[in-house]
Amino acid sequence: MPPDRPLLACVVIAALFTAVTLLGTWSTDAQGVRAVGVFVSVVVLAGAAVLVWRRSRPPVARDRVEQDAERITHAGFDGHMASVVWEELEGVDVLTTSSGPWDEDVFLVLLGPEQAPACVIPQGSAGFQPLIERVLALPGFDHQEFVRAMASASERRSVCWRRASRPAA
Repeated sequence: MPPDRPLLACVVIAALFTAVTLLGTWSTDAQGVRAVGVFVSVVVLAGAAVLVWRRSRPPVARDRVEQDAERITHAGFDGHMASVVWEELEGVDVLTTSSGPWDEDVFLVLLGPEQAPACVIPQGSAGFQPLIERVLALPGFDHQEFVRAMASASERRSVCWRRASRPAA
């Protein structure tokens, strides 16, 4: 496995700070300089430890979203399946939470008949980007509201699209 560049950079920076601190203060009585150098080295090594820890965790099971000409299907990592037919799609909302950045905090809410949530799709789902590209092309989609929603770091539900009224049958 090739070395992880951010991890390698942290270790090299920590080693350089430690060497400069020890060599630069060896002959003088500069305890303040030595303390700062040691502090910086410890902080950088702590960053390296966090990188190692985060990369050593098992991969998180991901949700998956697929779409075709007829429907959108969301398969949750826990086996839950949900879908909505494009013709029955009544609305698109963006739900944001304050859980980020470590947990999923952006969800696409697809509304089916009678504005009921049909699919709630996490942003980290495999296939999310192609779905977003198609949703952004819906006629009347509110791109400004979508941008505001995606930038939100608080609890919020943003209405980005609603189907225009259908003529009575």
